[in-house]
Amino acid sequence: MRTWSYLRDLTPENLGVSLGEFYRMIARLPGEPGSDVLRQLLQDRSEWLERVFATHKQPTNYPVRAVLLYGIAECRRS
Repeated sequence: MRTWSYLRDLTPENLGVSLGEFYRMIARLPGEPGSDVLRQLLQDRSEWLERVFATHKQPTNYPVRAVLLYGIAECRRS
């Protein structure tokens, strides 16, 4: 399975799916998970995740889906 390092690389074309399926995939992501949920989801990246958490005061929840949708829309727009 290929992995990407940048949000700009997440496109329907790169994933081999239709635009509708692409957005359905994003809709299945947790909307605003807390750090405990992120730790569970990213167990294999725990060291990296803890370094990220150490860079800021942790909010109650992280707006993952909203940020992802905004970032993808901006990449496609530009």
